[in-house]
Parts: sequence; structure tokens; C-alpha cells
Amino acid sequence: MPRRFTRQEFYDLVWSKPITHIAKDFGLSDVAIHKICKKNGVPNPPLGYWAKKASGKPVTQTAFQHDPDLVFGREVPTRRTPDVLHHPLRRSLGRRFF
Repeated sequence: MPRRFTRQEFYDLVWSKPITHIAKDFGLSDVAIHKICKKNGVPNPPLGYWAKKASGKPVTQTAFQHDPDLVFGREVPTRRTPDVLHHPLRRSLGRRFF
């Protein structure tokens, strides 16, 4: 079932665990999650962030910038629901993700 997120909620989700794990939760690819982040101005962890964090090295988290002009509030689709076929994100992400 599609889930609705605000930009802040999606930011918190993306910085809570690796994007590959989030992608599995939604049945999407990590590239699709990156595209959703980029389109909606949600910063995501750089390459190597989780490896550095796991090894105890210092890491910095990109601050969330509240921008009233960017309104996310969209549903993030999953492959498991037929509603995804008619979802507006389908057009922006391309056919291969659905």
C-alpha cells in the first residue's frame, strides 16, 4: 500500500538506515529512492556514509532545509499494490520501476 510522507518524514527515514534497505521495504530500487529524494529536495547520505558510521569514524549529516516552495506530501509507491500503476510518480520515475 502506498504511504504518505512529508519532506521532513522522508528525510528522517533516509537518514535512519541505508537507502538500499528502504528500497527493499518499498519494493523499489535504490535509484528510484534517490530520484524521489532529488526531485523533492531531500538530501541523502553520501557514498560511504554508512560504512564510515559502522566503523566508528566521524560522519556529518546534511541539515534538512525547510523550503515552503517544495511540498512533498506525496505517496511513495511500492510494487506490491495495483494502485501504483496509476500513481503520478510513475511518470516521473519511468516505467521500469513499476
